[in-house]
Amino acid sequence: MKVRTATAVLLLGLLTPGCIAVAAAAGAVGYVQYDRNAASRSFDTDLDDAFEAARDVVVANGYLVKQVESSEPNHLRLEGDKIKVGLEEFEGGKVKITVRVGTFDTEEHRKAAGELLDEIAKAL
Repeated sequence: MKVRTATAVLLLGLLTPGCIAVAAAAGAVGYVQYDRNAASRSFDTDLDDAFEAARDVVVANGYLVKQVESSEPNHLRLEGDKIKVGLEEFEGGKVKITVRVGTFDTEEHRKAAGELLDEIAKAL
């Protein structure tokens, strides 16, 4: 029975590799989600520590940013000419950080957003 199940999973993987990869990524903790020219990821930390790490990483990478008031509770934002960083705190000690680089959806902007998010993860 185990052999049949393993074979079925492997065959399904050959037929729909993109769906399997998405399903596997969705089940992983701390995966990066891309939406146009932004990357987002959830972290087990508090909002203040996440904000400090995000600000330090963004500034260290040469972006000039300022904190922008958010109308929503448990949200913090950083904005600059070519970057936006949003932080949203959830119950249970989770913070979702979204990094958007540039105005248009390009491979270069997605890559830059993902790299900044990776650096923020290391800082946390």
